Amino acid sequence: MKRILCLLLFVSIASSLQAQQLFYSAELVFNDGTVKKGLANSVLETHKRIKFKTSEKGEIEYFEHTSLKRVTYFDSKGSHVFDRLSRYTTIKSNSLIHDEWFQLIQPGYVSIYLYYTRMGSTSGTAGFKEYFAFKEGEPGGRLVSLVASVNSNATFKRYAPIYFSDYPELCAKIKNKELTYVDLLKAVDEYNSWHASKNN
Repeated sequence: MKRILCLLLFVSIASSLQAQQLFYSAELVFNDGTVKKGLANSVLETHKRIKFKTSEKGEIEYFEHTSLKRVTYFDSKGSHVFDRLSRYTTIKSNSLIHDEWFQLIQPGYVSIYLYYTRMGSTSGTAGFKEYFAFKEGEPGGRLVSLVASVNSNATFKRYAPIYFSDYPELCAKIKNKELTYVDLLKAVDEYNSWHASKNN
């Protein structure tokens, strides 16, 4: 029994180590504008730095997360863009948390990014998808929607009207549930179109 447990532990550790060594086709954009193309670890699977190599047999280089501005990964489904950005601690706060990775979902005057959150407990690990809105010219993004296993519309209904408060008609649609959390991108499109028409 002890041998089986030891073997299972070894397999678990080996699998974990192997997962950490995975490389993906990627393009790295550094703070100074330098661009490197090759293979890299996922920024979501590493802590402070990622491994990079120009080819499968290339020499491994290490880059600090803080030296990077954007990392784009490529696979059969297309490209996946991750930007290192700042976010406000709450919808109304002026306090910022810096140097976190967000996945670009939809660009625009207001862009939507996805932030992955995991919370561990004795019963397992729960995952949440937090959607942040980043407005051009602002130093950080604000949470406008949180998708979990239950009550996913609550955050959107509460926070989105605050974020889009300068467009009352859109806020009314959100409060009346004409637009819910599944319509986030549609709501942002409507806001961006309204903003563009107002400034023409």
